[in-house]
Amino acid sequence: MARQVVVTGAASGIGKAVTELLRGQGHAVVGVDLRGVEVEADLSKPEGRRKAVGEVLELTGGKIDAAILSAGVSRPEPITVAINYFGVVEFAEGIHEALKGGDEPRLVVISSSVAGTQPSDPATVEACLAHDEEAALKAGAATVELGLGQQNYNSSKNAVAQWTRRTALEWARDGIPVNAIAPGVVLSPMGAAVAGDPRFAEALERAQPTPLYGHAQPADIAPLIAFFASAENNICTGQVIYADRGVEVSLRPQDLV
Repeated sequence: MARQVVVTGAASGIGKAVTELLRGQGHAVVGVDLRGVEVEADLSKPEGRRKAVGEVLELTGGKIDAAILSAGVSRPEPITVAINYFGVVEFAEGIHEALKGGDEPRLVVISSSVAGTQPSDPATVEACLAHDEEAALKAGAATVELGLGQQNYNSSKNAVAQWTRRTALEWARDGIPVNAIAPGVVLSPMGAAVAGDPRFAEALERAQPTPLYGHAQPADIAPLIAFFASAENNICTGQVIYADRGVEVSLRPQDLV
């Protein structure tokens, strides 16, 4: 059965790959990104999120069967927190009612295999989970001043993973499984620029070892995402699924969660 799916970050990388896969399967997809898709909006700003939600609801008629939230950046700046956490959470909350009206609705968040488990800034994470964007951006700026700007990425992914698990409990009452897919380094335009640079490639492999086949392409991740967005996934919720070719288990072999 054809489903109506919304994909953020649909213009490139994983979002583009899963959009192409779903359309090839006959599903209707509304893409959200800065440009080049059905809904052009800036998810780093509250007004951009409101614009995105409004246009998505109009295009879908207020009925969404699945949403895949893939938009994100990895810059060592507070804007990373704005996009990766608030851009996810506010958009998801804005389409909640439309998902409740969908057929076998599903929400899938693209997280990160390692960043959410790495050192992060407690103040940033706490402000995110309190939904205080002003405080989160202020805390993120403070980490930059300390020379720890990369923690903005880690903090955003830590917070969004926690939000995913909390939200799964709440949305279960509405029959909406909520899960996160956590890739490692993916050879999207963002990831390939780092992995393909000999100045960084060796250090990257030490930091994120990939014992199974090496770094993935966006199309390698797309089928797993499509499954969790499908009606067939009627049992898993609140999970962070590591789709990273062994990165997380290499770094945390004794951890079970």
